[in-house]
Amino acid sequence: LWQASDKDGVIITPEQHPSMVTLKTGKDVNNFVMNVRTGNNKRKFLSINSRPVKDQNNVLYGAVASFTDITEKKIAEAALKTSEERFKSLFVNLPIGVLVLDRNGNILNCNASLLSILDCKAIELKNKRSTLKKYNGAFTDLDG
Repeated sequence: LWQASDKDGVIITPEQHPSMVTLKTGKDVNNFVMNVRTGNNKRKFLSINSRPVKDQNNVLYGAVASFTDITEKKIAEAALKTSEERFKSLFVNLPIGVLVLDRNGNILNCNASLLSILDCKAIELKNKRSTLKKYNGAFTDLDG
């Protein structure tokens, strides 16, 4: 009905399916991420949990599995990763100096262009407080 692979795209054999692992080992499988192509060839990501089912004598006779569609979460994670990579590339490659401060004016990061402009090393700036007085209150309006 549908072809399954793991989160890295490696085809999953029936023996690797969480419910089959539970049947073989008698142990829980938690948050196994499976990538499936559905009958209409749509790609979905599922989080699968499986549990052993035992009789009154504690003998394993089955397994139960739950499937949660996490496709939207995976899409959002991929979009965030792409956005972060773009920002990092921009930050690193800008020909102008960039300084990143927290809301208290502490220097969190800067790019190589700023270090070149200031003729200093990153360690000299990291975790220091900005002495630029006009920026010390710049974040007060962000609180609403």
